[in-house]
Amino acid sequence: VVEFGPGGGYYTRQIAEYPSVRHFHVVELNKIFLAYIADRLVTIEKDSFNFSAHCTDFFTIDITDADAIIMMNTLHHIPNREELFRKLHDTLRPGGRILCIDPSHYISRIRQLIDKILSPGYVKKMVAGARNVSTHHFCTLGESRKLARKTGFRIVDVHYDAAWKFIPVRLLNRLAIMLGSHWLRRTILHKYLSQVIMVV
Repeated sequence: VVEFGPGGGYYTRQIAEYPSVRHFHVVELNKIFLAYIADRLVTIEKDSFNFSAHCTDFFTIDITDADAIIMMNTLHHIPNREELFRKLHDTLRPGGRILCIDPSHYISRIRQLIDKILSPGYVKKMVAGARNVSTHHFCTLGESRKLARKTGFRIVDVHYDAAWKFIPVRLLNRLAIMLGSHWLRRTILHKYLSQVIMVV
């Protein structure tokens, strides 16, 4: 299993401790984050477990036959996604999976951007060339589908968060749980009101 861009490692130990994970690679650009994560992974007591920590971007490492690549809050920071996914394609074994969880670019994100642009001084800073006005490139399902087509992948699962206090979405979630239905938790309401998208 490879975790790409774990940051401070919020879920890293949980992933590493999963019973079937035997070989675990962490790829992170920030040396401080990487040292923090490595100190905690070395204490894992599990039979036949080993890990490696790579302080680099994904393009310079040579990992093959990975069963899974996990990217949480990572993909929206990467501009050259097509190049990245071609590299990931070479990293995975046949049948391997990539899990991407990122902020979504739908109604809630657009509302946040409008609020940001309308905030006092934002446009002035942007015109002056300030570097802290970045909004990142958040993700949509359409973009994921296009990326998959171009790089030889196939999307096998999609979920949206449902954290909104929007009554129709909450009712759909309750009904889905009662009926054990997954598609009821992936409606157009979930999609366009989501703040997070998960794509496999």
